[in-house]
Amino acid sequence: MKLVETFPSSMSLGRPISHFRRTICSSSILKARRSTKPTPLPFPHNTFRGEDTDLEAGTFHFDVERSSFTDNDLPRRLRLTSDVNVKSLILGSNLFNFVAADWDELPADLQAALQYVVRLPTLEELTILNVKNLPVSLLSAASFSTLSIHHAKFRRSKFRDRKNTPSNIVTRLKSFNFGLTPLSSIRALVRDRIPTDSLSIDLSSLHSLTVHNADEVAAFEEVMKVSPNLSILHCEVKIEVPSSLAACRSLKTLVLLFGIRDELQDPLLGLPDVLSEMSGDNVLEELLINVHVPDHHSCRTDAMWGRLDDILSQSAFHSLRRVSLKIIVWVDDDLGLSAEELEEKRRREALKEELEKIRASQFTWLSSHVRFEFSHRSEGIMLVAIFPHESNRRGVTTDLEAGTLHFDVERSSFTDSDFPRRLRLASTVNVKSLILSSKLFNFVAADWDELPTELQAALQHVIRLPTLGELTILKFKNLPATCLSAARFSTLSLRQAKFRRSKFHERKNTPSNIITRIKSFGFGLTPLSSIRALVRDRTSTNSLAIDFSSLHSLTSIGLCHADEVAACKEEMKVSPNLKYLQCEVDRKVPLSLAACRSLKTLVPLLAIGDELQDPLLGLPDVLPDISGDNVLEKLLIHVYVQCYSSCRTDAMWGRLDDVLSRSAFHSLHRVSLKIIVWILVHIVEHLLAM
Repeated sequence: MKLVETFPSSMSLGRPISHFRRTICSSSILKARRSTKPTPLPFPHNTFRGEDTDLEAGTFHFDVERSSFTDNDLPRRLRLTSDVNVKSLILGSNLFNFVAADWDELPADLQAALQYVVRLPTLEELTILNVKNLPVSLLSAASFSTLSIHHAKFRRSKFRDRKNTPSNIVTRLKSFNFGLTPLSSIRALVRDRIPTDSLSIDLSSLHSLTVHNADEVAAFEEVMKVSPNLSILHCEVKIEVPSSLAACRSLKTLVLLFGIRDELQDPLLGLPDVLSEMSGDNVLEELLINVHVPDHHSCRTDAMWGRLDDILSQSAFHSLRRVSLKIIVWVDDDLGLSAEELEEKRRREALKEELEKIRASQFTWLSSHVRFEFSHRSEGIMLVAIFPHESNRRGVTTDLEAGTLHFDVERSSFTDSDFPRRLRLASTVNVKSLILSSKLFNFVAADWDELPTELQAALQHVIRLPTLGELTILKFKNLPATCLSAARFSTLSLRQAKFRRSKFHERKNTPSNIITRIKSFGFGLTPLSSIRALVRDRTSTNSLAIDFSSLHSLTSIGLCHADEVAACKEEMKVSPNLKYLQCEVDRKVPLSLAACRSLKTLVPLLAIGDELQDPLLGLPDVLPDISGDNVLEKLLIHVYVQCYSSCRTDAMWGRLDDVLSRSAFHSLHRVSLKIIVWILVHIVEHLLAM
């Protein structure tokens, strides 16, 4: 048996773990330390934390929303980011109707707090989305070296913006990515100066540049002029490769993404002419070209492609060692059997056959003198077909290549009559994970009963896809339990989800030959009535809508109130084969845990907020009831002592040792006790300095 523990330094190690020290881990090194791990707890889940926030990974996502203008405590909480190792900051807007946040309209205290976060010494990467009237000085005197801006508008800094800018720190960018950003903003970024007359942002060390529309030539040129050491350039081109690109002699890797919309168009968008101008004085090593042909469009398959081979064979690119040309033909997977649709299919097949021929006929020099990679393939357009560009019902975690579909109910979901048809197209892709959530105004939960009937049916269709393995439901109410029946997913996660018993008309269309069998279940902020509906509801054949008898893993987020304890107990009653249980507790470990005799791993997460409180929240009282007839192998306890709180350091901890030494846990081979004391690092440092 192995014991792992972390104790505050003021706690005596003598008595509480004597039994383990004596009989189990005499060779172990028992370390006592005070945890200085900063807490994510100052960031409430219900305010301002964007969906991409992951403090463990060092990512903090802040969205300006309506409450940002009235929450007087928000600036103070934002400054707590100095207590976590924030490496990446995303600054965006979550205002109604996707309106860009206006920096000049933010309260002065909030502006100062955001400036503080941008200048954190740990920050490496900054992303700004859908914000306008940003002063360039916001980005000055900072440590980050990677900047991405999209739908962002900057202005030259005013005197009051500049006056508090430290002059001893310079923001030096090494990687810059921009799109849908006007020329005036780019000029402000590259020309703005601080009071000492040095540049607000230094681009002289820029190594990598990504431009999402190189057809906006002036903005592109503005950056190139101040980036003498640029090595990697990615740019999207739809009209013509800008001739100014030839002036960038430091490039080692050039990545071009072309969009072809006319079969009479030069498929290389003038690139051979630009390469001719680059010939000679260059260090280009890699030329990577991706050509996209949209659905219902075509492209040339004649000698125009061969101009790339001709130019490179005649020009001086002495460092060039790799050329890649990939042609992606987008295909509408939903084409039917009408005469027009069949003709479109025939045209796409003919185009693929012609493209296959051009490698051998038009790239003879490239094939023999450099590492030449040529490919063409067809890509389905399901993501675009289901979620058109103007629709935001595609959740941020949608990734059809990885098999994840995220659907957000929002206002337009109730009026878009064609959306149910598009949603059913998910059956043509390999959807393994579905996330169903609400993006309604003011964080209102979506109501299943208020959705149009056709949309309900389409969502039911996706839930029952044979490829689906995992379903997550967030912030939804009035869901009939049968909407999860007759499905093949085995992992279910619920958060702020309310279910009800199904009505007759909802049960009658449930297939009886397929049973939803859950193996992993996680729930939080889900009322007892919902859990009862899930475990008791039946189909029209009187079989259970959901079978939990094979449940292997259960995670309960919050066992704080009688209702939540009863919900967990309700679930355990129908899960005779449960092997893994993780539960969060902040009052008392429920006695009902003792009834679960099949458990092999028990993970209690105990939150302590009072120094008079039993630090083990009654766990030693529950363990004797489990003693004897059990198969418990691992007991992994995490104790969290909240900010500004304390905990007992007396013999109360030793009760765990006493109980386990006297009880029968014959399979137990590992006990882990981790105590995490949440503290604010800047307060500790201040106290230590006194």
